[in-house]
Amino acid sequence: MDGSCNIAVFIFVWLLALSNVDLCICNASSEVQCIPIEQDALLKMKRHLSDPSNRLSSWSPHENCCNWALVVCHNITGHVLELHLTTPPPFDSNGKTTNETSAFGGEC
Repeated sequence: MDGSCNIAVFIFVWLLALSNVDLCICNASSEVQCIPIEQDALLKMKRHLSDPSNRLSSWSPHENCCNWALVVCHNITGHVLELHLTTPPPFDSNGKTTNETSAFGGEC
């Protein structure tokens, strides 16, 4: 091999190794972790709510609250940013509102 080919092979192998190191770092901690005190506060709020449609069923003390339904966390800090607790009125098969309740209730 001539000198320019050796340099090209060296650069290729170096870039390949560098990309593998970067992938390992990213995969090691790619999931944002919820702030424990914020998770505890959400679980306390859940205990005081009526949830007839079971929309908070994913809210478990054994799960990362950033993975819960209706919860949005900051993708770096893990702080809870939003709760999507609005409830549309229930509709029957004809598109008319029913008297069934799917709204949250209780004390906060």
